[in-house]
Amino acid sequence: MGYSFVNLSTGEVRKVQVPDEVYRNFLGGYGLGAWFLYTHMRPRVDPLGPDNILGIISGLLNASGIPMTGRSMAVGKSPLTGGWGDSNAGGRFGPKLLEAGLDAIFVTGVSEKPVYILIDNGNIHIESATDLWGKTTRETEDELRSRYKGAQVVSIGPPGERLQLIAAIINEYGRAYGRSGLAAVMGSKKLKAIVAVGDKKPEIHDRDLLRQRIKEMLDALRTTRARAYEIWHKYGTISTLDTSVLSGDTPIKNWAGIGVRDYGTKNLEKFGTNTVIKDNVKPYGCASCPVSCGAWIRRNTRYGLVEGHRLEYETAPYSGRHY
Repeated sequence: MGYSFVNLSTGEVRKVQVPDEVYRNFLGGYGLGAWFLYTHMRPRVDPLGPDNILGIISGLLNASGIPMTGRSMAVGKSPLTGGWGDSNAGGRFGPKLLEAGLDAIFVTGVSEKPVYILIDNGNIHIESATDLWGKTTRETEDELRSRYKGAQVVSIGPPGERLQLIAAIINEYGRAYGRSGLAAVMGSKKLKAIVAVGDKKPEIHDRDLLRQRIKEMLDALRTTRARAYEIWHKYGTISTLDTSVLSGDTPIKNWAGIGVRDYGTKNLEKFGTNTVIKDNVKPYGCASCPVSCGAWIRRNTRYGLVEGHRLEYETAPYSGRHY
């Protein structure tokens, strides 16, 4: 399908077809993003300046029905490291971007005023977001989805607008492109959101063969991998919390800490795997995922009622101290 290149400084929008050899050599979101930035961005640009390029890229197999393929990538030059930046997220924006007619969208330049980009069945529009600037990602997503039926949205909240490097780009109220400081890049461009609307479907070379392979994958998941399916459906990534904290796989003190010493078994006894799932309200799955390892939670805390996505294993140790 190709990609769209948007320059917010000039308002220029170009839709470009990607050569077949690029897809073969680089595959999917991460590879296409690396190829595009290496090919199109000059060295030594300011990560928060107009010449940085921010990309949101659909996964290679999105919208095909293949299990566990509903992912997408955000890429750009990282303001945290000054080097390559990428972040991966679930949710439903990845397949919807493909259904809207694009494999990827790349954005450069800086808008004078806040804007959002609308991708509507291959047509690209730059729209005013002045009324959305200052709103949370939930408020922004609700508003834009009310304007465009069937839309999926990626957006930033006030932290991204203020160029805070720990801010995240969010879709579906909590699926986060949280690494590399790319929400700050989005904020530096005065880009509040990207909206995808569409009903295009990818062309499948042999749809009958694809259906057969999908059935085989699902059968394997429910039989030979049934135990793993049950665990991930019940707990999500929290299933690895106890072992990951004690083994050092969880980033205690941003990877500078030691789980046994700086978190310890006593904290895990109070706030471990089974403590977290007590807050579950209902499970959910990202696009094309039969496991449904996510969950909506509700809990009364010292800060009041908290509702939203269940914690993931990396952030749970920090949250446990506040329960």
